[in-house]
Amino acid sequence: MALTDKEKQKAFRDRMHAAGYKGKLVWVPRDPDGKPKPKMNRNVFIRKVDELTVSLSPTQLSKVLKETISFIKELTGN
Repeated sequence: MALTDKEKQKAFRDRMHAAGYKGKLVWVPRDPDGKPKPKMNRNVFIRKVDELTVSLSPTQLSKVLKETISFIKELTGN
Protein backbone atom coordinates (compact mmCIF):
# COMPACT_ATOMS: atom_id res chain seq x y z
CA MET A 1 0.00 0.00 0.00
CA ALA A 2 1.30 3.45 -0.91
CA LEU A 3 2.28 5.90 1.78
CA THR A 4 0.06 8.90 2.44
CA ASP A 5 1.45 12.43 2.16
CA LYS A 6 1.63 12.68 5.94
CA GLU A 7 3.62 9.43 6.17
CA LYS A 8 6.00 10.57 3.39
CA GLN A 9 6.60 13.89 5.16
CA LYS A 10 7.27 12.14 8.49
CA ALA A 11 9.71 9.73 6.82
CA PHE A 12 11.52 12.67 5.19
CA ARG A 13 11.73 14.56 8.51
CA ASP A 14 13.02 11.42 10.25
CA ARG A 15 15.74 10.96 7.58
CA MET A 16 16.80 14.59 7.84
CA HIS A 17 16.91 14.44 11.67
CA ALA A 18 18.98 11.26 11.45
CA ALA A 19 21.38 13.06 9.07
CA GLY A 20 21.89 15.82 11.66
CA TYR A 21 19.61 18.53 10.27
CA LYS A 22 16.77 20.42 11.94
CA GLY A 23 13.70 21.96 10.36
CA LYS A 24 13.05 25.70 10.20
CA LEU A 25 10.07 27.70 9.06
CA VAL A 26 11.06 30.95 7.39
CA TRP A 27 8.79 33.87 6.57
CA VAL A 28 9.95 36.51 4.14
CA PRO A 29 8.22 39.79 3.31
CA ARG A 30 6.14 39.99 0.18
CA ASP A 31 6.90 42.72 -2.29
CA PRO A 32 3.57 44.18 -3.42
CA ASP A 33 5.24 47.05 -5.31
CA GLY A 34 7.32 44.82 -7.52
CA LYS A 35 10.33 47.03 -6.84
CA PRO A 36 13.62 45.18 -6.44
CA LYS A 37 14.96 45.23 -2.90
CA PRO A 38 18.62 46.06 -2.28
CA LYS A 39 20.68 42.91 -1.91
CA MET A 40 22.93 44.40 0.74
CA ASN A 41 22.48 47.01 3.43
CA ARG A 42 24.98 48.84 5.63
CA ASN A 43 24.89 46.28 8.44
CA VAL A 44 25.56 43.39 6.09
CA PHE A 45 28.34 45.36 4.40
CA ILE A 46 30.01 46.19 7.72
CA ARG A 47 29.76 42.56 8.87
CA LYS A 48 31.27 41.35 5.59
CA VAL A 49 34.12 43.90 5.77
CA ASP A 50 34.84 42.75 9.34
CA GLU A 51 34.95 39.11 8.23
CA LEU A 52 37.22 39.80 5.27
CA THR A 53 39.66 42.10 7.07
CA VAL A 54 40.08 40.24 10.36
CA SER A 55 43.46 38.80 9.30
CA LEU A 56 44.91 42.07 7.97
CA SER A 57 47.59 44.00 9.83
CA PRO A 58 46.65 47.48 11.08
CA THR A 59 48.60 49.03 8.21
CA GLN A 60 46.87 46.90 5.59
CA LEU A 61 43.47 47.53 7.19
CA SER A 62 44.06 51.28 7.15
CA LYS A 63 44.98 51.15 3.46
CA VAL A 64 41.89 49.10 2.56
CA LEU A 65 39.57 51.39 4.49
CA LYS A 66 41.09 54.56 3.00
CA GLU A 67 40.71 53.15 -0.52
CA THR A 68 37.11 52.16 0.23
CA ILE A 69 36.31 55.66 1.48
CA SER A 70 37.89 57.27 -1.59
CA PHE A 71 35.95 54.90 -3.87
CA ILE A 72 32.66 55.81 -2.16
CA LYS A 73 33.48 59.53 -2.38
CA GLU A 74 34.22 59.11 -6.09
CA LEU A 75 30.87 57.36 -6.64
CA THR A 76 28.86 59.98 -4.76
CA GLY A 77 30.76 62.96 -6.13
CA ASN A 78 31.69 64.32 -2.69
